[in-house]
Amino acid sequence: MKKKRDLNVIFTVFILLTTALFGIYVVKNLYFDSTFYAFLDRTSPTLIASEAIAKKYGDTTTIMVLLPFDPDRAEESLREVDNVVRALEKVPFVQSVESLFNAQKNGGLLLGAPFIRFQPYVTVTEDSENPGHRKYAFDRGILQDRAYSGILISEDGRSVTVMLRKRAEMRVSAIELSNRLQSEIRSVTSLPFKLIGEDIVEADLFDSVRVLAFVYTPLIGFVVLGIFLLKFRSLFLTLLTLVPPLLSSIWVYFFMLVFHRNINSLTVLIPTFIVIIGSAYGMHYLSRFLEVRKETERRSGGGEGGRISSASLSATVKQASREEWMPILFSALTTMAGFASNIFLQMEAFRDMGIFASLGIFLCAVFTMVVTPSFLYFYRKNPAQKQELSIRARSTRESRFGRYLKWAFIGFTAIGIGLSPLLIPQVSLEMDSYRYFKESSTLRQSANQLKADFGWVSNMYLVFETPEGRPLSIQSEGAQKIKSFLDQVERIPQIANQMSIVKMSESLKIPMPLLV
Repeated sequence: MKKKRDLNVIFTVFILLTTALFGIYVVKNLYFDSTFYAFLDRTSPTLIASEAIAKKYGDTTTIMVLLPFDPDRAEESLREVDNVVRALEKVPFVQSVESLFNAQKNGGLLLGAPFIRFQPYVTVTEDSENPGHRKYAFDRGILQDRAYSGILISEDGRSVTVMLRKRAEMRVSAIELSNRLQSEIRSVTSLPFKLIGEDIVEADLFDSVRVLAFVYTPLIGFVVLGIFLLKFRSLFLTLLTLVPPLLSSIWVYFFMLVFHRNINSLTVLIPTFIVIIGSAYGMHYLSRFLEVRKETERRSGGGEGGRISSASLSATVKQASREEWMPILFSALTTMAGFASNIFLQMEAFRDMGIFASLGIFLCAVFTMVVTPSFLYFYRKNPAQKQELSIRARSTRESRFGRYLKWAFIGFTAIGIGLSPLLIPQVSLEMDSYRYFKESSTLRQSANQLKADFGWVSNMYLVFETPEGRPLSIQSEGAQKIKSFLDQVERIPQIANQMSIVKMSESLKIPMPLLV
């Protein structure tokens, strides 16, 4: 028995030392992937198309700056917008900036090439008497131009957007990008502004993932500690229930980083699952240990001074391990089977969660049966016992409480079943990247304002490609087909507007083939 105990302690020391090394690696290399592409498989057509567009056009994401605008005080408003545009154009990772200053209209015909006079809706002139000072003239006709109204400026003229795309070759994190843009904008204007776009969503999502990892998981651990402390009335035994889940979580993060798997908004929940589920293994093991110990003390007449002998303690640990390893193993296997069902899904994040959550549960069960007994070999003190009540009084109280609990559960279930036909249809099936956040969050409020002012909250790219990569040449027949197709797209209820060569052709009154 002593040989087995020594071997168990050796394995525990090995596990603890290995965990320490794994922990150092995790701390040095931990990262969170807050992009939505983390949920897609590498063979996903959406991901392949996105990478192809980024390669050809610089990037697939558009960031929008939403600014207030006053048509009655257009010159002052345009000066503020111009300051923002010029500041953003100087940011190294910004590829292009589009705003009211890019809006053009047909100014008539010319006798020579290019035969068409293009005039801006916003005219900017340098003040000769005041160098560095600009004068602005605003043409309200842009509010009726469908190529720009509802895209660069709201239909009522009270809000404008500044759209920018970042360079694909510039590797910048969403957090750094968001902070830099906000800093640049605040340095040139005092107007209230809102940032909206996929990268801004990723920045907020990164904060959410970080909170899930470093706030909610420890918080769940403290809740579990409080519950088990009420049960065991021993801080040592209570802490011991969380040792296997903690070790398992570090090992899971290590393997995820080694195999270059994403720690995203879904897989970051794995340690939380491990703490909630895995701590129960320790609780069951320790409960059985205390029961066996109590039976042993009853037969032997109790230990001296509230302590138990080494031989008796070893026998107790051995019996508890022999009786609990099978229930804990099968409990882990059934839980692993539940998580493993995600492996067959196409979304990569769910597959990763299925694989590594199953691995974490298995490791937690193993550590419970190896590490927990090793610590118990050094625990000889009797835990505090609750004061015994008379059998009759205790039985009466438990019986009454059990009846109340049973009828409360039945009533709650019946009410839930009865209301479900009314409640289920109320569940919204609409989902966009902004609905992940609270209604009171800055990002959600920005999206709501964009939707209220412009009627849309995000944009999509639609790319036409020629066969075999030949140069694009739109003839009258092809132009009509493109126009008919985009008209059908715009009739889709979820599509609010489009910014396309068709709209530019209609706005400038120039045939589409001449624009290409």
